[in-house]
Amino acid sequence: MNWFSNLFKNWFEKGNDWFDKGDFSKAFECYEKWLDANYILDEIASKIILANSNKALKANSNDAKAWLFKGIVYEKQEDYSKAIECYDKAIDLKPKYERAYNYKGNSLFGLGKHKEAIEYYDKAIALRSDYATAYNNKGVVLDDLGYDNEAIKCYKKAVSINNKFSAAYLNLGQSYYSMGELEKGIVYLEKALQLGNKNSKEIREMLNEARNVLKEKEENIRKGIKKWLIENTTMSNQPIRADRFVNNMRKTSTKCHWNDTHKNVYTASMNSVHGISGDNESYYYLCLDCYPYHFWTE
Repeated sequence: MNWFSNLFKNWFEKGNDWFDKGDFSKAFECYEKWLDANYILDEIASKIILANSNKALKANSNDAKAWLFKGIVYEKQEDYSKAIECYDKAIDLKPKYERAYNYKGNSLFGLGKHKEAIEYYDKAIALRSDYATAYNNKGVVLDDLGYDNEAIKCYKKAVSINNKFSAAYLNLGQSYYSMGELEKGIVYLEKALQLGNKNSKEIREMLNEARNVLKEKEENIRKGIKKWLIENTTMSNQPIRADRFVNNMRKTSTKCHWNDTHKNVYTASMNSVHGISGDNESYYYLCLDCYPYHFWTE
């Protein structure tokens, strides 16, 4: 666990200390700061929060924050109907309580009510425009509905608000990964891993798989370009120079301005190996300036 996670773990412990002192207001303030991180509500924490929430409600049944945290425990236990009852009470007591709308969205999603969940995330965002967690949660629902691009917009908004939001970076990485945009997926998965994430093992596995797939595709493309150049250009008797040409292209990071001749060479070379489409812009950089000849006949 990194320093950032430890910081928010300390907020949970501070909240418990305030409960012991009988100051429920300050205790819930600390708990809310804990919520703003990548908190992990394990069984022990759930028991503590439920006991403290009930303690606060016994003292004051109109404590909206106590109802919220009680609902969060029920949500963790996947008792979504009970959780929603708690969130509704919190909203009745505090109509502009953005956290209650966000967490009600979570439970609605848990019940498979995607459209209603999005509505409640939107209500939370309307009350608090910088609510990164609500944007991330909305993205998860959109992702589940198959709206990949809309989900990515939500995740990007979340990390633009909180650049240490590991879960949102992970969701971004997974979205790009599932869409086949492996280069982008790798960038965000690495960021999630760097920030610390409870799914670090799964992230490493995805990263290894993505890198292996990219390596295989690059090698196939490299072979295809080399094969086409050897068979179709004046370099047919210079396989070593063709090989150098491909290596030079791989070292070049800036994309060129493509003309029809470039694209024709690229497309022909791609189609010559495993039916790889020449329209995939992700691999254009491997074929930079394949014409005119001066690039490789120095």
